[in-house]
Amino acid sequence: MTLLDALVFFFCVVSVACAIDTFSLSANRWAPGLVAAALAALGLNRALSDRPVEAVIMLAAVVVAASLPWRIVRWLTLVVLAAAGPLVVRPRLVHDLWVHVLVPDRVRIALTVAGLAIAVLAGSVVVDGLIRLVGGVDLPADEGAREGGRTIGMLERALVFGAVLAGHPEAAGLVVAVKSLARVPEFRRNSLVSIEYFLIGTLASLLVALAAGYAVRSGLHAVS
Repeated sequence: MTLLDALVFFFCVVSVACAIDTFSLSANRWAPGLVAAALAALGLNRALSDRPVEAVIMLAAVVVAASLPWRIVRWLTLVVLAAAGPLVVRPRLVHDLWVHVLVPDRVRIALTVAGLAIAVLAGSVVVDGLIRLVGGVDLPADEGAREGGRTIGMLERALVFGAVLAGHPEAAGLVVAVKSLARVPEFRRNSLVSIEYFLIGTLASLLVALAAGYAVRSGLHAVS
């Protein structure tokens, strides 16, 4: 099992949890186990022939975890198995990951993680501060609405940051379009102040994410 195989296994096992919740498979006795067996077998791939004993043990563990009735426990167990499973099948992966990925690319990894943290976390401080500085625009009175908007903004900046690093900054337009469509009913009910709050927050959030993304992208090109 290579590092790429380990990554495929991780996404396949995490997708088991997503599929169970999305299609409400937990109500069916056999469906979670069957889906887990199919996706885990797909993720294990060559390990089933190269190291059959370890692969079958991991396959059985994923099936059992998918059948757990408690949603949070099921998610946590599947995520742990997704991350640790490749190490059970091939313990040398830790050494390969350290030698071939973490050590050679430690500067690039640190730069990317730092940029993401600035875009997502520091961006919230910048956006909130800017909104408070603008006269005539009040924050929503509902604490739940403020927290929901802050969470959406963090996800928005993470997506835009990733899009810039991937070389597709135009994806920011799609993020804004989806966010705007979701707010249309609210715009029809509320005042102009709410629209101004939305526009200022969105534009400030995009500027922070774009600035962080391009700064990190320039740094990655410089160290490559």
